[in-house]
Amino acid sequence: MTGIRTSPPGGIVTAPGTTIRTPLGWACGLTSIVNLFEPELVVVGGGVSTVGEQLLGPVREPVRASAMRSAGEGARIVQAALGERVGVVGAAAIAHDRVASS
Repeated sequence: MTGIRTSPPGGIVTAPGTTIRTPLGWACGLTSIVNLFEPELVVVGGGVSTVGEQLLGPVREPVRASAMRSAGEGARIVQAALGERVGVVGAAAIAHDRVASS
């Protein structure tokens, strides 16, 4: 993967066109989602997913540690298989469904 830089843990992780000030910020946001919806699986897609484990690795443990026990223990956090194409594929699927149902 080209264009990705990392600084020390808790520092800046960047990919072309994307800047994340800290994985802990992402962990905080994902913890809220996990507490609210109690998902079994959290799939991170779009441009930020191109960073992969450099972002997701440092995010998983703080989410498990900060989330409510039942929610945090069951939620797996993974990278979308479609990566940054997930939005385009999702839009195409919606368009296909609308055309097929009309």
